[in-house]
Parts: sequence; C-alpha cells; structure tokens
Amino acid sequence: EGFGDFFVSFLNQNGSVADKVHRLNVTYCQDSFRQCLGAHDFDVVVVGSESCEQIKLLAEEKEIPNLHCSGANPLTWTSQTPYAFGLQLPSTLYTQQVIRQAAARHLTTAVMIRDGDSEFQRLSAVSASEWIRESGLKLIGPSVSWCTQ
Repeated sequence: EGFGDFFVSFLNQNGSVADKVHRLNVTYCQDSFRQCLGAHDFDVVVVGSESCEQIKLLAEEKEIPNLHCSGANPLTWTSQTPYAFGLQLPSTLYTQQVIRQAAARHLTTAVMIRDGDSEFQRLSAVSASEWIRESGLKLIGPSVSWCTQ
C-alpha cells in the first residue's frame, strides 16, 4: 500500500532525529471516525484530505491534535477548535522535504509514476523531478514522450 508497508516501516527502522528514536504506530480507520475514536487510543489524527468538520469536532472533544491536509481556508481555523490545524503548501512543494529526507538517508534512486491528465499532475511531476535532481538522486521516469505531451 506504500504508506503502511513502506513508509512507516522505513521510518520505524531509521526514525531517529537528534539522537532520539521515533516510532509510528498507525491505525487505519475503515469505519466511521466516531467508531474508530471509541475503539483506539490516539495521540494525533492526520486527515489526508480536505478538512472534515466531524473529525475536527470529535477530536476536539477529546483534546486530540488533528492535522488536516489541504486545510487552506483560514476561516475554518478558529479559537473554537484550538486542537485543529490546517496545513497547506503550494503544490510544487508537496514532495520537496520527503525527497530531501530520502537523500539525507542515503537513498539513491527515485521512480516517477504520474498521470499527465491535468495541469496539477504535470506540475507536480516537474516539481518532484527538480527536487530529485537537486537532491542528487537518480530519477527513473517519466519518459520523454510523457514530458512532451
């Protein structure tokens, strides 16, 4: 699946920062968030899509920090929900820090798999290619024909 079977295991094997070891213990909530919250103990919630008001409010009740990716609307983040945070980067920077960490951890090769169906996907691929080049990693793909479509 990528995140669970690669990223989490890689981080848990190599996850030290400033001589402190950090481990991720990931729980996937397949049911409703309310059911998941009742069945598991959480330290933080990361919402991988636009902010979800239900998750924000339920996590707030339990005083659980909750981070919402693509949370760009500043009007939704108020003092009424001090445990909720919206994160937003320009899309050209989405992959920059992950690629820099890969290089810092002495990984050597990156593969690029991207659709070219939208301007966002093309821009994302070009940006990631630049971060890969800048970090000194070897890039596999995309093909010349993909780049010139």
